[in-house]
Amino acid sequence: MVVGASVGPLLDAVKPDRWDELVAASMDVVEVKGVERLDERVLDGARESIESAGMKVWSVHSAFGDSLDLSSPDKGFRAQGIAGCIDAIKALRRLGGSVVVLHSSRLYS
Repeated sequence: MVVGASVGPLLDAVKPDRWDELVAASMDVVEVKGVERLDERVLDGARESIESAGMKVWSVHSAFGDSLDLSSPDKGFRAQGIAGCIDAIKALRRLGGSVVVLHSSRLYS
């Protein structure tokens, strides 16, 4: 069994004491968000920090919200949502994970 936790925005999560708490709770993997438009140096440093604590990135949660909703009737908002998913996929590759979490932000009628 693999046990993990969603740690929130990557830049907030990359703090050694945070990893100590997760390792003490027997976490093997993490899900991060807030990776859009982070440069490769930051992503590489985050991966190194996570892996040095004995964990791996399992997934990246793509950005969501009304202004970048994949299911929005507004073409511009949908385009921003797609761009956010592409950013999440690129970051996921750099972080060594395998799952991108994406969903609509709300229901439209």
